[in-house]
Amino acid sequence: MTPKEYKLEAGEPIVTFNNFFTEYSRFHMDETNTIIHMLFIPVLVGTIMGIMQHCKPFYSYGLQINMTGESPTVEFGHFTDTVKNTFFGGHEGIVLINNGLLFWTMCGTFYIISDFIVGFIAYFGGIGLYALTLWLNSFDTVDGSILEGKMWTVMLCIHFFGWTTQFVGHGCYERRAPAIFTNFFFLFIAPFFVSLEMLKTCGYRKEEIRSLTKEVEADIAFYRLSKGYPMRKGICVKDKDY
Repeated sequence: MTPKEYKLEAGEPIVTFNNFFTEYSRFHMDETNTIIHMLFIPVLVGTIMGIMQHCKPFYSYGLQINMTGESPTVEFGHFTDTVKNTFFGGHEGIVLINNGLLFWTMCGTFYIISDFIVGFIAYFGGIGLYALTLWLNSFDTVDGSILEGKMWTVMLCIHFFGWTTQFVGHGCYERRAPAIFTNFFFLFIAPFFVSLEMLKTCGYRKEEIRSLTKEVEADIAFYRLSKGYPMRKGICVKDKDY
């Protein structure tokens, strides 16, 4: 194998399956690190959604779609306390979509553009996590709740623990810093790859992924040579087996 750093070709679209896969996978090829990500990326996504439900800019503001008149109207506004703790809120004929859901929908749009099936699963998986954390938070809004109004603190602690697992996975197993240190955008495409890893076990896009993996391994070899690290098991560079 010839070590070669991966770089996006001039004029090549950023939001494509090939670029998403190659850019992300070159930081996530170790099996143990991949398992850690599959377990804790959903934890990170779910807890940040739960924490955001306690932040007014994300949870109490957004689009109000009014369908009670002759023609629907859409406007940005503030949600009242009486409706903000429901999934879409609102009264009959009014749908409220808060900023948190709007942001997740924007992420989901990029996922689906890259790959419809993977993007669809990732997006609606996130919607499921949002509903779950909304349900959990609802238990902490009544008098005499077990956590006495501190659910957001619990979620914050779980969230930080989730980040700790990411650094352990990269530092101890991948031997490469998390991808977000190279490009902060990677923070938002991680859920896409959790869904892809699940589909890969069923042979999804098998031949295409096999071809792209060669480019990924070449980039990893380039990085490890530059750092003086040993090659990944089974990789041959300059006629030398590592």
